[in-house]
Amino acid sequence: MYISLHNHTDFSILDGYQTAKEMVNRVKELGQSAVAITDHGTMRGIVEFYRECKAQEIKPIIGCEFYFCPDVTIRDRAFTHHLVLLAMNDTGYRNLKELDSIAYNESHMFYKPRIDENDLRNHAEGLICLSACMASIVNTDNGEEWFQRFKEIFGARFFAEIQPLNIDRQWAYNDKVISLARKYDVPLVVTTDAHYAKAEDEPYHYLWLQIHGNGYHDNENYLHSEDEIIATAWIPDDVKEEAIANTVKIADMCNVEIEFGGMHYPTYTDRDPEEVIREICRENWRSKVPRGKYKEYGKRFEAEMRDLKKANYLNYLLIIWDLVNWCVKNNIPVGEGRGSAAGCLVGYLMGFHKVDSIAYDTAFFRFCNPYRQSPADIDTDVSTDNRGRIIDYIREHYGTVYKVTTYGYTKNPDKPDVGKQAVLRAQQALEKEEYLGLTDEQRTDIDLRKKNKQDTGMRWTRERVLTVTKELTDSMDEILTVNSDFSAEERERLLDVSQHFAGRIDKMGVHASAILVTPDAVEKYCPVEGCTSTDTSTGKREYVRVAAFEYHTLEDMGLLKLDILGLRTLDIIAECLAGIPQELSLEDIPMNDQKTFELYAGGHTTGVFQMESPGMQKVARELHPNRFDDLAVLVALYRPGPIDSGMLQQYVDAKNGKITVEYPCEAMEEIAGSTYGVLVFQEQIMLISMKMAGYDLGQADGLRKVIGRKELPKIKAAVADFVECCMKNGYSREVAEEVAGQIEAAGRYVFNKSHAVSYAKLSYKTAFLKAHYPAQYMCALLNSRSDQKKILPYIEECKRMWIELLPPDLSKGNRKFTVEGDAIRVGLCYIKGVGTNLNLVRSSDWQEVFAANNKLINEGLIKAGALDYLGKDRGWMLANLVSAKEAADRKAHCEERMEFYAAKCLAAETDKERNKANRMVEQWKAKLADVTFKESAAEKYDRIAGEISVLSFSFTSLPKVLTGVAKSVYEFNDKKGNTMAKLVFRTAYGDFDGIVFASAWKKAKYYDRYRGWQKGINVIQGLSYEFIRSPKGIIVDARQVTA
Repeated sequence: MYISLHNHTDFSILDGYQTAKEMVNRVKELGQSAVAITDHGTMRGIVEFYRECKAQEIKPIIGCEFYFCPDVTIRDRAFTHHLVLLAMNDTGYRNLKELDSIAYNESHMFYKPRIDENDLRNHAEGLICLSACMASIVNTDNGEEWFQRFKEIFGARFFAEIQPLNIDRQWAYNDKVISLARKYDVPLVVTTDAHYAKAEDEPYHYLWLQIHGNGYHDNENYLHSEDEIIATAWIPDDVKEEAIANTVKIADMCNVEIEFGGMHYPTYTDRDPEEVIREICRENWRSKVPRGKYKEYGKRFEAEMRDLKKANYLNYLLIIWDLVNWCVKNNIPVGEGRGSAAGCLVGYLMGFHKVDSIAYDTAFFRFCNPYRQSPADIDTDVSTDNRGRIIDYIREHYGTVYKVTTYGYTKNPDKPDVGKQAVLRAQQALEKEEYLGLTDEQRTDIDLRKKNKQDTGMRWTRERVLTVTKELTDSMDEILTVNSDFSAEERERLLDVSQHFAGRIDKMGVHASAILVTPDAVEKYCPVEGCTSTDTSTGKREYVRVAAFEYHTLEDMGLLKLDILGLRTLDIIAECLAGIPQELSLEDIPMNDQKTFELYAGGHTTGVFQMESPGMQKVARELHPNRFDDLAVLVALYRPGPIDSGMLQQYVDAKNGKITVEYPCEAMEEIAGSTYGVLVFQEQIMLISMKMAGYDLGQADGLRKVIGRKELPKIKAAVADFVECCMKNGYSREVAEEVAGQIEAAGRYVFNKSHAVSYAKLSYKTAFLKAHYPAQYMCALLNSRSDQKKILPYIEECKRMWIELLPPDLSKGNRKFTVEGDAIRVGLCYIKGVGTNLNLVRSSDWQEVFAANNKLINEGLIKAGALDYLGKDRGWMLANLVSAKEAADRKAHCEERMEFYAAKCLAAETDKERNKANRMVEQWKAKLADVTFKESAAEKYDRIAGEISVLSFSFTSLPKVLTGVAKSVYEFNDKKGNTMAKLVFRTAYGDFDGIVFASAWKKAKYYDRYRGWQKGINVIQGLSYEFIRSPKGIIVDARQVTA
């Protein structure tokens, strides 16, 4: 029986096409008993592959096709080759993980993760080596020497690999490998280097390769049957039997079991964790438990402790408490709480979250209950600026720490995902296919158009396909019906490729918050790989080492995964509090502050956590929140699903008395009465199912999970079971079906209440600060961003709040935005071109000021008005900047030379040396006297344009009517299918974009409710126009400028 030993899955990103499931399915169809995974330079796919094999009773063989070079100090891609290694046993599996980790060391990385001969010799035990494909080092001038070395290193565990590919180069390479195998008594083995499962997948694999521009002959790189191997003409008949038999021999030699379960956590203490938790809670009891409620809190505390102990969560809770406690002691801001953990009263009493679970009615059973077998999972929000320090603390106290990898899917199989990424990947492939079909002359023209950002005229452009993906809501099949200018044939083609691409991994990254913590070497459990990623704390792009398995897999292996998420809002709050003259504790503020709720009700929530978007502001104005529960509901319901389903509007209308809520039964009124009959929270569905259907917690949690997915048959079955159980408990079918219908409708959109309450608390605190300490809060907001475009909305909000913005001033020396009285002064580092390289000099001598910084920084300071204190006109300073800087530089050079020769004079040992040094001092004095500043007349200068160019706003109002060239004109359809447009005008004050509504776009005239009937708007790219743009970004008038 033939066994396939060299195979790539989609974990060989944008190279391997088959998923692990497709590969194992095909192996099962072919009647083969085992299969190997050998992805390119990675082991990240082995667990998914292993589980799929076990599920289908196929023997998994764990391997990797490494990038091998003679010596990793060689920095030349020509010396990087392929080599296949398979794990025979636990020792081999550990060595395989070690080698994978070594390959990703920065010293080994050179375009690819590499290992060399020394690494191979040190980790050869327990491994089988296949000489690999035509990219093997055996296929070089020194190939025979390396063939011998592999034989020396691995002995009988080295196999010479041949492949049945219909390529002249492959035939020649096969002949060479067979010859070497016979010469050095090395057994032969046949593989197909399978990148896709079936022969009919080849066209789609070819397109898949085009995404990143690679293409190669691969007509035979699929999973072969034994009959196909026997029938192939591309391998000599006299070696086929041996080569096939050795695939079985190798499979029999490989026996690796991957362990799951257990508890491989570091420990907080050698003491009984229950005793330690009780001590912590006793210390906090009086400060956290309201007087008169000791019995109620004590009863719940004991009940929770029983379940937490049974679930084996106690050590985990202590680790979370320890790192939060360390943050508090070190003045590092932490959040209110996150996720279902805020339903745990024990956590509140310990202090690792700030939500009183009884006062806010958050449910413990959503976090932990006797029927949940999953590991504890507590997410912790921390200061973004200090996240690195916290991770360092964890590393110092608990062991090995690595960030965790994530995979990006074209269509995520575990989430409700329509597959827009698959469509966009199909677009990339089809565009490349279209490009390759052009003549050389046509390609040159296309390249030039792309460089100049002009329309290429190609069919499969990203812009055209984006018009399709924006309209997809439920299924890829909508490609055939949504509004687009693709032909029926093109739609079919796009749908076909998209469906074939769907569900595959197309990228990897770094989890935003998850870190893996192991008490011993991480390679005992998981290899450590690496990728380039943007650090969420610093914003810098850097190479990061990551645990190669995603976090669910790590948890299944019994490993500790911590979620430490940097939240910029916490840094904003900390800066605001530091700027308030009196001491303020946000834990003591009233949660029913009228001024704070007026801010929400007015929709003035720019800069308020979770409430910033224009849509949220509109809903807040409609809802008119006047109690904390409204905020938690807003956090939960302001998402596309609840909005589109009408859940949010029902809550708003019911609260405002516009509709009367009728409840189908007392249970619904009891559980959903506080949310006006709308099922907002997951906990509500669980409580209703327990109350009406008699479910236990496990069944209720199961119902919650099922209805939250898109698997309609499972949802229908779960709903039917709920109805039957309700009827057994005495409810009529009519009532049971009505409630079931509401549960089914809400299922995909309901939210975790504990999380909603936690984030609503944080939102309330930011709103409180904004309402009572507006200058300090807005100043902290302005300092929280580095991108001017993201700061501009806060600038506008300051103006709305009548907070005066003071211009930047070098004499004040504030690098960041700073509060001055009730005003805010713009920070010097905010100025474009200035940044953190600014050399602060407080001087009234303009020449000294100019000399302190380079031309770019000085220009930014001048245009922003930061040098106005010098008493010079901005136009004059710009006109004389270069000559003044040159004069200052010459003067500084002369002075430096004078000091140099004066020092030489003092150090001279002879009169001759002393006289020579004095002569040089006099010469440089003369040169210094000749240094003159040649003044130029002031240039004509537009202060508004200058300020906008470096600040993106001006302290002087812009003209109402602006003049500019139409830089771009982009048409698109509104929800009703009517054509509207987005325009970008290039003006003397910068680029201005705006929307033209369908009522005005290309119409003869339209009605404006403020200005009456107006002439319609029709703009052509490249022509000049006078236009009026509203503060909200609406183009209300645009008229062509004629010569």
